[in-house]
Amino acid sequence: MTTDNEFSTDRRQKQARNLVLIALIVGLLGTVLGIVFGISAGTLVGPDFWLISLLGIVTGVLTLLLILKPTLATSVIAGSLTIYFAIHLNAGAIVLYRATGEIVRLIPYVIWLFPTRYFSPFHEFWFL
Repeated sequence: MTTDNEFSTDRRQKQARNLVLIALIVGLLGTVLGIVFGISAGTLVGPDFWLISLLGIVTGVLTLLLILKPTLATSVIAGSLTIYFAIHLNAGAIVLYRATGEIVRLIPYVIWLFPTRYFSPFHEFWFL
């Protein structure tokens, strides 16, 4: 017989897996949209292409890992995703600033850094 505490833990684990899956799907969709619109606008060259492609590879591998080993969702996958997005956003901001020299265009990167920082699994455990 299962206790209420076990049911609550299982439910939280399932919710966490779903949340991580949503974040991975958003990353994959962002990759597809970035490549499609970047190629159609003719602006996807050099570091931009590699940065967006790397996002697709990382999120694709983590999505596959989530499907094959769902128990890793709240530990390994969520932590890896958080660390990757923090690095990715900083690298994207650096590439954009070096290409344009306009600080105003960095606002989306700064805005995305806040949810990456405060909704990460490390914030709950006081690692960052």
